[in-house]
Amino acid sequence: MRVLASLLLLAVWLARADAAAETCRSAGSFAWSAVTQGAWSDCTPSADDLFQIRAGHAVDVTGDLRQSGPAAGVRVDAGGTLRARVADDAIVLALGGAGLTCWAGSTCELRGGYRAFGGVRPRTLPAQATASYLRVGDVIPCPGVDASGALEPDCAGALATPGDRTRVRFAYAAPPRFVVDGLARVRADDGAGAGEDVLCFFDPDPADAAAPPDAGYCYRVTGAAGGDPAWIELDVRQSGWTGRDSNFPIARRLPVQLALASGVAAGAREIAVDGSLLGAGEDGLHEGAWIHFQADAEPCGDGDTIPCRVAAHGHRILDARDGGPGAPDRLRIGDLRGVARAAAAGETAWILVGGWSTGDPISVWTPVVVRSASAAPGDAPVVVEGTAALRAVWFDDVGTVTLRGTSLAVAEARDLWLAGMSTPVATSASLVLFNTFGAHLRLDHVTITGGHRAGAGADRLHGIIHPAGFDTRLELRHVAIRHAGDDCVTSGSDDVQIDVVRLRCQHASDDAQSASALDASGAPQGVVTARDVECVRCSEPGGFAVNTVASVAMEVDGLLVWGGRTRVGGLGARLTDVVALGAEPGPTDAFVYGDVERFVLRELVLGGNAPIASEDGHVLRDGIVQDVATGGAIAFPLRGDAALENVALVDVTTTAECAGTCATLRLGAAAPLATFRRITAAWTPALALDVPNESLPDRALHSNAASHADVAVDGLLVTGLQKAGAIALSLSNEQARQTAWGGGPCFHDDALDFRAVLAPDLPPTTVRFLAPGYADLARGRVDALPGGVADAAGCGIERGVAAPGVRHRFLHAVSRLAPERMADDADFDGVPEDAYAEPCAAGAVEGCSDNCAAHANPAQADADGDGAGDACDVACANGADDDGDGFADFPFDPSCADADDASETRGDVACDDGLDGDGDGLVDVADPGCPSPTATIEDPACDDAADNDGDGFVDFDDPECTAGSPYAERRRGCGLGAEIALACAALRRARARRRPIERLPHR
Repeated sequence: MRVLASLLLLAVWLARADAAAETCRSAGSFAWSAVTQGAWSDCTPSADDLFQIRAGHAVDVTGDLRQSGPAAGVRVDAGGTLRARVADDAIVLALGGAGLTCWAGSTCELRGGYRAFGGVRPRTLPAQATASYLRVGDVIPCPGVDASGALEPDCAGALATPGDRTRVRFAYAAPPRFVVDGLARVRADDGAGAGEDVLCFFDPDPADAAAPPDAGYCYRVTGAAGGDPAWIELDVRQSGWTGRDSNFPIARRLPVQLALASGVAAGAREIAVDGSLLGAGEDGLHEGAWIHFQADAEPCGDGDTIPCRVAAHGHRILDARDGGPGAPDRLRIGDLRGVARAAAAGETAWILVGGWSTGDPISVWTPVVVRSASAAPGDAPVVVEGTAALRAVWFDDVGTVTLRGTSLAVAEARDLWLAGMSTPVATSASLVLFNTFGAHLRLDHVTITGGHRAGAGADRLHGIIHPAGFDTRLELRHVAIRHAGDDCVTSGSDDVQIDVVRLRCQHASDDAQSASALDASGAPQGVVTARDVECVRCSEPGGFAVNTVASVAMEVDGLLVWGGRTRVGGLGARLTDVVALGAEPGPTDAFVYGDVERFVLRELVLGGNAPIASEDGHVLRDGIVQDVATGGAIAFPLRGDAALENVALVDVTTTAECAGTCATLRLGAAAPLATFRRITAAWTPALALDVPNESLPDRALHSNAASHADVAVDGLLVTGLQKAGAIALSLSNEQARQTAWGGGPCFHDDALDFRAVLAPDLPPTTVRFLAPGYADLARGRVDALPGGVADAAGCGIERGVAAPGVRHRFLHAVSRLAPERMADDADFDGVPEDAYAEPCAAGAVEGCSDNCAAHANPAQADADGDGAGDACDVACANGADDDGDGFADFPFDPSCADADDASETRGDVACDDGLDGDGDGLVDVADPGCPSPTATIEDPACDDAADNDGDGFVDFDDPECTAGSPYAERRRGCGLGAEIALACAALRRARARRRPIERLPHR
């Protein structure tokens, strides 16, 4: 019997093994709720099988499918349909090694949902809406428990129960009921595939220039509670559920707790911290991350009942330097305004991957999760060739997501997160668009984090690659990529048509291959347009943040380059509103290529012989170059018909010793058609303390040109060139006579303005020895003060709204930078917004800052004298929750029609009057009795804590109560008169007795 039993067990095992190699074919249309269920033929369904959905069959996934084995996966034939639509909680597709393939002619629809946190009862919404937004509460990193049992953040591990450095908690004090209810329904991911919800930082109004610093990035939810206290927790690693670290170094993502080594004054940019932060060779480790101070002065970890909190305003780190053994390490923040408040020595600070602040908008998805069932690299690739509809999908640790083929039709692709993607292929990407000839593809809100390849070539994983697809138009909207690897978005060998809006690209290290944000250099021809591109630590020496060739026209409107070692532009590029901060390019060519209008280049160290710009026929206009050390002897070696117009050059030096001619501006030997118009070349007195004398230039403007017949110099201002033997203007008499002079030139405080013999050949407008006067040279305010001698002579850069720099836009919002423009005028009312000037008093329009930057108010009226112009004294744009309903301003408060709406309430409507009309402690849309802000009764029968219809159920536990009809606990149709009221009540009671177990869930 034992032998027989053993044989039977062996037969069962062999049957299962045989089943593992089976292909299950659909036998019709059905709902698929578990991998072993459904109408399948030709197999005994098991987790190891390959499931094939045939033509004419539609399979609706209604529950989690969990596979295993290298051959397992899902195939959808032409004419077949696979649908996974989230109704309440997330749906998980854990695929075997074969992954998911939707062949040409098939339809694959994956639609997740969104948790509700405002304005509606808790439920899963099918699309993003105002009700799906949740604002960040108090930020508490690494929450642990101290000796008294109180929750405290401690990344250093000193608490009784040390905090988990992979987690950050957002805590809520007395949140409205709808927030409590929404958080209570959030499903936390435990990292082992058992939980599903995703937290994403979202921009509710992408049409404006505002955005939270982490806009576009998604994180796994690791915990949530809707009680007291209410909180939600996220995993900062952004890696897949298998726990793979991916090749974005963990040290760049985990919170770091540290102590300030010395006090920090408000407005300071240098921060001394505990010397254990950085080790030898770790300079630059935290570039692009954020430092947050403690929210209050009370020590962390002291047993407080209120956890230690992060201050509301973080500061982005531009540079991090090891101080050496026994010395503090030093951080420099990127914002010229410095830190927002003073901090004392010993105070706790944290370095976080994001700049999270209380009040930032977030969205919590209940996604369709598509993940690999194993941890093997390259497992479970996703390939779509038919019609795709993708919304709120989390692709988690799958090999690669590929959209390919001439029949590809993307009906919808938005809110996608690709985390921990992995591939063994030599050169690939997390998202591949391949052979999409003639297609028009649009992808909205795509997040790519991590990315992994085992073995050689691990640094060559792109974010999005479009390798081939003649006549394909690709639109990318709101794409955020955080990984170490190759380019974030790159084209292939066919003609390209790419249009990008808001691309954020953050690389991990200097070892990544190429590492551009946007690279179209492989295409033979085409057009690329991009608006608002961020490239943090773009890192190939000599590479480009945005790259193109002469045959591919590229226009980029808004570019931020932060740290790293790269260049800006390309031979076919036209760039507008460019900010490059703290970059350290490799030893190749020039830093800037192409035509550039409105730019700021600050705190750069250029390697090799790299000048700032050197191009024939290109124009650089309206720019600020400050604290830049060039790689060679010439900062701007212009030739041909190049032009430099309205540009300030402040404290430009060289990394090499100046030997021979060392100039800031130089015309080449070939006969040029060059223009220098409204140029300021200035050196501050403090510069001599920071750089060796031999690193200072000998000339401000020098020419090797044989002829100046086509050279124009208009409004040149040179001041502070104090190096011994230096000459501000180095021209021959013949060159000076041939030059077309405009205003000026003007000189002040130079070692030598020009040789005496040159004086007769300079124009009579030349000004010397009179100080120009600047608004604030140390903070980049290099425009001369109105009414000064330089202003009167027309020398130096223009002031007012024509002054150079970069207007406020998305890149400033996500890095919390003040726009480095002498005067902006975003509302076009003729009064500039000035970060360093006081708001205009009522009626003043000059020498002050626009007192209402968001709305045009040319008269600067301020009737109540509160410093905010009348145009900004509107309830829907003042940053306050005026009606106390838990929402502040447009678009969050449903009572606000737009940002100009003067009231957050509608006083003639009970559910929008800012009052607790029924005395239940809830106001307006926070009260479940208010289905919308237009409802006229705040205390309907379904929200009065009474069983009005006597059926044993109260309020929304009553099946008759729905969100759409909260005003009666009884169904209509039984109201024929008082004479049968008792009969109706009896019928309801009888019905309730018949079906008590059919009670609808509290949604």
